[in-house]
Amino acid sequence: MDPATVTVQANDDACSGSVQFSRDGFISCAGGVINTSDNTTFTLTHAATLFNCNSYRVRVTIDAADAEGTAIAAYTQSIGFATADDPAWTEYSGNPIIPGGPTDGVDRAYYPSVLKVGDTYHIWYGDGLNTRHAASTYANFTDISFPAPLISGLDGEYQAYHPNSLYNAPGWDIGGSFYSGPFLMYYTDSDPWSNPLRMAHSEDGNFLERYWRLFRSERI
Repeated sequence: MDPATVTVQANDDACSGSVQFSRDGFISCAGGVINTSDNTTFTLTHAATLFNCNSYRVRVTIDAADAEGTAIAAYTQSIGFATADDPAWTEYSGNPIIPGGPTDGVDRAYYPSVLKVGDTYHIWYGDGLNTRHAASTYANFTDISFPAPLISGLDGEYQAYHPNSLYNAPGWDIGGSFYSGPFLMYYTDSDPWSNPLRMAHSEDGNFLERYWRLFRSERI
């Protein structure tokens, strides 16, 4: 290879250089240095610590050329390599949602379900009786006044609790019917526990129930 054409960007940023490695489909790339002793084998060393629990892929562009100046065929790894899991959880010092104070009624935050959609974090949690929803661009929800608003539109005889939410931008095909709302939530009743599991979909995460399905339910 012509080593002058085998390059990698210095810092984590938008992808550049003839050799790139990325964890987000080459929207951005990690920076580093690349070295060779024989112009045949090249070693890339990343500049910053790679993110744990991520899959990285390497791409070589046609900007890389051999010693005669012939550009190589572009190549992108189909699978790549995975980084290791975090060895342990680290507690966040400024825990969100309930900043302290009474522990009765709506000051409780139970059974959280959290999703990040674009730049927005969504959280659903139980207040002891029903489920509440908040959306924020901050992971610690510092711009949200709690208690968060109750979710709305569900069957008034059914207290939505123990939420588990999913997101799919194109919508959902449920039982042969298509629903454009990208949020999907499974939930149970807060009381009695013998009521069956339910499912709802929503445009914004606050939930307007249009579809529900009965499941066999057991108290655990």
